[in-house]
Amino acid sequence: MDLERVAERKISELGAVSAFKGYHDYPRVLCTSINNEIVHGIPSERRKLKAGDIVSIDCGVVLDGYFGDSAITVAVGGDEAISPEHKKLLEVTEASLKRAIEKMRIGNTVGDVGAAVQDIVEANGFSVVREFVGHGLR
Repeated sequence: MDLERVAERKISELGAVSAFKGYHDYPRVLCTSINNEIVHGIPSERRKLKAGDIVSIDCGVVLDGYFGDSAITVAVGGDEAISPEHKKLLEVTEASLKRAIEKMRIGNTVGDVGAAVQDIVEANGFSVVREFVGHGLR
């Protein structure tokens, strides 16, 4: 909830509005997914982070009619605090993001971008969650 409070205050200070809070009754400005949660974890006072966790922080805002949505996954306590598997996961997902960005060119499709991500992820022993790939804007 500390992250939630900081994010809500900063979004307001910048004159933006949360794209998440209130959308289909979602109660927060952030989605915070801890360890093996895939997406859309809801911040609460009961959810406590500890050294060795990885947490994905997803934030979406609307400013001047434009939507922005970004997420990052970080190691709580730094890279030295997380397991080798979690460290590898962070490295592989960063590599897949870089490959996806390389594929974002005129003439390429969303499928080209997704295939680039999937190739790297699966080559390193991980998988994509097909039920949660891609989304639109409201």
